[in-house]
Amino acid sequence: MAEIIAYIDEAGDEGFGKLRQVNGVGGQSRWLAIGACIVSAENDKNLVTWRNGITSRLRNVRDLHFRNLNHDQKVVVSQELAALPIGVALALSHKITIPGTRYATTFKQKGYLYNYLVRWLLERLCDECQKGDGPHRLRVVFSRRGGTDYHSMAILPVTAWMLSPWPLARSHSASALDAAFVRAA
Repeated sequence: MAEIIAYIDEAGDEGFGKLRQVNGVGGQSRWLAIGACIVSAENDKNLVTWRNGITSRLRNVRDLHFRNLNHDQKVVVSQELAALPIGVALALSHKITIPGTRYATTFKQKGYLYNYLVRWLLERLCDECQKGDGPHRLRVVFSRRGGTDYHSMAILPVTAWMLSPWPLARSHSASALDAAFVRAA
């Protein structure tokens, strides 16, 4: 069975008590994004070489953090990434839509919004594992995030499949979900 690796990281923060204004002044980020870089196990060994090739095209850049790049550098990085055999999946929350809803109290609790978006992302990743020449084994690697209990997340994919009220989530086969496991990088 072929293996796919999903490297997961987030941008933004969970808070929405005092959101940053449109002009970028003060407060918490208006978006929380949980994304995955998806690569085949065969290409996983090339990631460092690809990163080094991209950063060598940029002046005075050692790490690829989009927020630290100017516009021209972002264009170069985007073009280079588009040419690579990798995939991307995102789960996004535009947090200005949460206050005043019935979900506001739930998502104010530490980790709830992050875990909710991770769940959606993992469901989509598991769905992709069943397509094409699948099924594929899915290995999930999280970036380190302060305050996140990765060991408790090891059961998240199976729990999401078993408890989800959404038909798409229930359509996943248990074999794809059972193959998923969690490791913090």
